[in-house]
This record gives sequence, structure tokens and C-alpha cells, in this order.
Amino acid sequence: MTSFGGHPTGRNCNGRLIIDFIAQGLGLPLVPPYLSHKGSFQQGANFAVGGATALNSSFFHIGDPPGASPFPLNTSLEVQLGWFEELKPSLCQTDQECKDFFGRSLFFVGEFGINDYHYSFGKKSMQEIRAFVPDLIQTISMGAEARPLDSSCCSCHYCHFESAYMHVNIMKTNAHEESDRARGED
Repeated sequence: MTSFGGHPTGRNCNGRLIIDFIAQGLGLPLVPPYLSHKGSFQQGANFAVGGATALNSSFFHIGDPPGASPFPLNTSLEVQLGWFEELKPSLCQTDQECKDFFGRSLFFVGEFGINDYHYSFGKKSMQEIRAFVPDLIQTISMGAEARPLDSSCCSCHYCHFESAYMHVNIMKTNAHEESDRARGED
């Protein structure tokens, strides 16, 4: 755990995160880490976990012998979105409160995927890694696409930055091109 501005941040980062720069640029307070913050999340919550994967951790433990490393822990994109779902009832009570609250909120889904590759190198062949790329892209896409929140929040939506869409689209394009090459459809 490191500090920023002389105060502990509650996360394993040696400075500010992208979300901190965004908050600072918008004149908002820094977003507290969800897993170590015991106060109010009315000003935001950061669900990010160092070493998190997009795919659930069970994928990386297939065929592990007894006593194998527990890493990666299951702090996947799906788990982090689940934490958000658990937090929502503490932020608003009625459908209208939720619609108002989430309607003026910013939701940022950061970069995912690099740790999925990191945990695979040395355990899987390049062919096995290439084979899971479409699943990885699909998982990230499903987590990052704008979609309505559940009925308790009416018609609110996740908001995303153009760079996240561009990243997902580039990954999809590259995956399709790689797939076509593998099938000999240049």
C-alpha cells in the first residue's frame, strides 16, 4: 500500500490512477477503494484490484495440482461488477432516487486483459493463449458496453470514454483478422 499526498491510498499503486486524474480534472474528491474503505461511497467507489483479470480465476486454475498458487485471485471483471451491484442499494432507496443519483454519476471501466495474458504465459502454449483471445474480448466487451442497470435504477446507463470503445473495437478487429489468418482466409 502506498501513499499519495502524504496519506495512505488503500491500494497497491505508487501514485495516482487514471480515475484520480479524471476526478481531479472534474474537481471531485479522489475515489476511495471499495475493498478497504469503511465510510460512505456517496462520492464514488473504486472497485479496481491489482492483478485482476477479465476472465474468472477458475479459467487459470484448470489442471492445477493440489497446493498450486492461488493467484490469480477471483477479482475478475465479473466480480468487480458484482461488488457494484451489492453497493447500489446503499446509495439510493427509491427508483426515482436511483434514477437521479446514477443519472448524474460517471462510471469508468478501466483496462482489462493484460493480467489474463500475464497469468497464462509459462502455463499455456501460444496456441492455447490465442484460443482464449475471443473469450477474453467477449468478456471485456460485455463488461464495457453501455447497458441499462437493473430495474432499481430505472434507465440509467454506464458511461464510457471513447478510448475504451476504441480499445475494444481494435481488439475485436485484430481478433477477427487473426481468426481469418488462422483459417487461411487472408
